Amino acid sequence: MSVLFVNSGLYEELVSGLFVEAADGRSQQAPSKRLDFDSFTKSLSGSNGTPYGSMARAGEVGTRDCGAGVSNHFRVDANLAVSSLAVQADGRVIVGGDFTIINGTQAKHIARLHHNGEVDTGFAGEGTNGVVSNVLLQPDGKILIAGFFTSYRGVERHNIARLHADGSIDLDFDPQDIGIDAIASVALQRNGKILVGGACLGSFERSIVRLFPDGSVDNQFRFGTDSLDYTGLQISAIHCQKDGQILIGGTFSKIAGETNNNIARLNYDGSLDHEFFCGEGPNGSVFTITESRAGNILIGGEFSFVNNHARPAVARLHPHGRLDRSYHPKLDAESVVTVLSELPGGKLLVGGSMVVSANSGSRCLLRLDGRGEIDPGFSTDTN
Repeated sequence: MSVLFVNSGLYEELVSGLFVEAADGRSQQAPSKRLDFDSFTKSLSGSNGTPYGSMARAGEVGTRDCGAGVSNHFRVDANLAVSSLAVQADGRVIVGGDFTIINGTQAKHIARLHHNGEVDTGFAGEGTNGVVSNVLLQPDGKILIAGFFTSYRGVERHNIARLHADGSIDLDFDPQDIGIDAIASVALQRNGKILVGGACLGSFERSIVRLFPDGSVDNQFRFGTDSLDYTGLQISAIHCQKDGQILIGGTFSKIAGETNNNIARLNYDGSLDHEFFCGEGPNGSVFTITESRAGNILIGGEFSFVNNHARPAVARLHPHGRLDRSYHPKLDAESVVTVLSELPGGKLLVGGSMVVSANSGSRCLLRLDGRGEIDPGFSTDTN
């Protein structure tokens, strides 16, 4: 097994994307959900001219994987942040972000990399005119990209577009304006419908919408269709459960008029699932959500307490939202977690900027065992 990880450069030693590649070739994508929405409206630049974004491949124990078929030098440097990645069936890697140059090659916010890290110059053409924060592969090989842009390869598209596997735009997918000004999360449901979450800079009633496969809005999705106030709500994470229910995380205090601090669950139709409740919930933003094979819910973000229990940046919940008190990763309160991915055997990869102790400095990638204990034998270096 090997792991592709992205060091975004937005925050010191912050991993913003993971892609777990098992020995049998199966892959599990875990894109980042942490977004600073101010970054959509201002340019990021390095004060000393050094690259902001980088990515590399790590082996199972965290060292760089130089096994068969993998270049010893698979490392990519970008001039600005790399926010998301996806791996195609042939092993080539698609990356999105705020960057405009990768490995000295112009690539505006989206690029495809060959197995050795070289840029595929024929993939995205002129790219997008703004940030690509999400890259998501569909089962048919098509590629969803989303973020904060108004065009891809010169074709008008508002913050979301679908590409063919070769990078050309899918003209049959044309969402028009779905009402979300900055898209932070995209998820696929089993029936092919697409959930899109983010923030609106004006009215916040459309912080999450559902699209049909052709990009038209599914008006049967009930979220935000009532007369209640959704001002200030930002959806940074969407996770579709097998039964059709939808876990959402982000920055909010109420959903459908009821207290739900930064995490909630929706029914398939977008209404609030009243059976899911996390008490006081996380006291800060939730950027990533995943499920364990046992059915528990794992959340990561920029919080220090969950339901008034100390849980810096990572917590595990029971299926209906109650905090699992037996799972207690020992991270410092300054930690930020942006991506989670469960490994075979139940261990958990944790990416972000984690502080284990006051004197240890920050780490970009950790592995936790089934009890939440930090695996001391796992280490990476993205510098």
